[in-house]
Amino acid sequence: MILLLPREKSNKFLSTPILLLLLAVIIVFSSCENKEAKIHQKIKYFNEIESSAFLVQGKEGDSKSFAFLDSIQKNDPEAGEISQIIRLEFLANSYLATGKLDSAKFYIDQVVPILYNTATVDEIPKEYAKAYFLLNDIYFARKNYLEAYKWLYLGRQIADKNLNICDMAQFNYRIGIVFFNQENYKEAAKTFLESFKQSANCDSNFRSFYRRQEILNDAAFSYFKAGEIDSALFYYDKVINLLLDNEERFKPQKNYFKVAKGVVFGNMGQAENAKGNFDLAIQLLQSSIAINDQKGNDQEDAFLQKINLAKAYVNANKLNQFEILSKNIIPGLDTLKRIKSQSNFYKITSDYYLLRKDTAKAYQNLRSYYRLNEKLQKQDKALNQININEQLNYIENQDNYTALKKTESLKSIYLTTAIILFTMTLAIIVLIYFYWKKSKKTVKILSELNEKINKQSQELKLKNLEKDQILRIVAHDLRNPIGGICSISRLMKMEDLDSSELEMVDMIESASNDALLLISEILEFTEDGNNKIPFEKTSVQQILSTSVALLKFKTDEKKQTIVLNKPDEDVFIFANREKISRVVSNLIVNASKFSHTETLIYVNAKIENQHIIISIEDQGIGIPEHLQSEIFKPFAVTKRKGTVGEKSFGMGLSICQQIIALHNGEIGFTSSPSGSIFFIKLPLIKPLKA
Repeated sequence: MILLLPREKSNKFLSTPILLLLLAVIIVFSSCENKEAKIHQKIKYFNEIESSAFLVQGKEGDSKSFAFLDSIQKNDPEAGEISQIIRLEFLANSYLATGKLDSAKFYIDQVVPILYNTATVDEIPKEYAKAYFLLNDIYFARKNYLEAYKWLYLGRQIADKNLNICDMAQFNYRIGIVFFNQENYKEAAKTFLESFKQSANCDSNFRSFYRRQEILNDAAFSYFKAGEIDSALFYYDKVINLLLDNEERFKPQKNYFKVAKGVVFGNMGQAENAKGNFDLAIQLLQSSIAINDQKGNDQEDAFLQKINLAKAYVNANKLNQFEILSKNIIPGLDTLKRIKSQSNFYKITSDYYLLRKDTAKAYQNLRSYYRLNEKLQKQDKALNQININEQLNYIENQDNYTALKKTESLKSIYLTTAIILFTMTLAIIVLIYFYWKKSKKTVKILSELNEKINKQSQELKLKNLEKDQILRIVAHDLRNPIGGICSISRLMKMEDLDSSELEMVDMIESASNDALLLISEILEFTEDGNNKIPFEKTSVQQILSTSVALLKFKTDEKKQTIVLNKPDEDVFIFANREKISRVVSNLIVNASKFSHTETLIYVNAKIENQHIIISIEDQGIGIPEHLQSEIFKPFAVTKRKGTVGEKSFGMGLSICQQIIALHNGEIGFTSSPSGSIFFIKLPLIKPLKA
């Protein structure tokens, strides 16, 4: 019997984009390779699971194997599109094997869309070919041969394109099936043998092995149907040897080997019967039936072998044994899928009655044989009218014609696109030339302007230096006479002066002190930045304590209290102690100046992320919002008098900002109508231990 198991100059401005493009291409290519590798790993993994389901099917039936695959799809973390494809193909194969063609079609129709959404045919050609060949099998079983050959052609296309000998083996196997059903048995045998040879180095799992022994058995059976009995027996022996050689290798599947041997024994019995070796034929057929006429084995094959045994009994003139066996056969004939078996049995029964000299019953069974045989010939007429090779060539020509039309259409699109691109390129070249000439003039103008700006910048720097130098000279020359005036005013206060004279001297002293303060700030502001100031390891606690102590007398004048909060552990910064002390003192003086009497001034220090943050918080009048962006600018118009009329020159905060910048620190503030908080942030001299 035939066994069908469904299943030019370099440009530095271009180099960076080109490198980025190459990098992008490499990344995309790598990701594609990784995607393909992952898909193939999953295919291999779930093919092994499918093989396990095949074994479960053989031992416990379809429902258990279906439940096994459903459980994997639901619970396995690797489950996804690939596992779903393999599961649906298994279900379609199983239903095809049992003749449930609508169910098989239902499941295989779900596979193709998932394949299209999962990967391209170039990425997983084997899975596409497998699905296409399965569609061919289903349509062939439905006798829709034109549709079947379309899918067969698509499967062959994949095999040809990828030079995949395993897919070609699958293709030739199906061509062999067509030849066999068209009763072209010699071509069928040759094609089956070609498929057997091609599949030698394919998957090494049990299911692939089982398919190979079936193909070899089909080749032998084709020789038998062609009347070449010796060739058939030669290849049946090869099947038996193949099973014996691999039985130890697939030991857990020993029952499959038993079933396969039973099938081959039955086929050999047919061949020996045809040669006239009736006793040997009966022995082989009985062995076959004894093996496969058991639950879980190939009972359909066992039934067919019973018919062959009945024929052997008639040929051997063992009519009594025929009568006993026929009672067992007749109840099983009454099914639609066993029409061919019915036909054969009518012929055998007719021969039996001829031997019994009962011509009436012999004629009656012969008429039934011819009636069913004619029905079978009508069913196969559509198949026999189609030449498979011609049909495949026709499909290929149609495919080539469609591809040619598509190519011509694409050529037309490409030509139109090329014309548009050429026109656009030409327009771009003209525009580039026009703007290039224009840009040359612009570049020349810009170069001249740039040169002029640079020259003016240098002149401004020189003038700025001259201005600073003049300011320093003037301030320095003014400091001595004004200092003298201040000293004389103090001496005059020691004289016996009346109240009006004393008030005048106080005004002179106050004005002298303000002038000296302004001169100091001017000298510090115009200090030459090229003169490096010395930095050293400096104690933060010492700076804070000293500054607070020195300014206590000043805050006492307004009955203000300075509250100092500093870390328990002394910390150090790399700084100019005098400059940082000046910043802290300036901020405390400002806090006092713009705070009311009898208020608190908080001087806080805390460690945060290897930095010391010093903040001075007052309860004063705050800074109006419209002035906040101006306070760090030198000689700013924001200068205001203090709460009791203290003067401000508008340079202190600008000097503080310069000093903190020299120390790689930060200075900032927050303010509201109820007071301001100024903070400075400086890096510690070394990281603190956690």
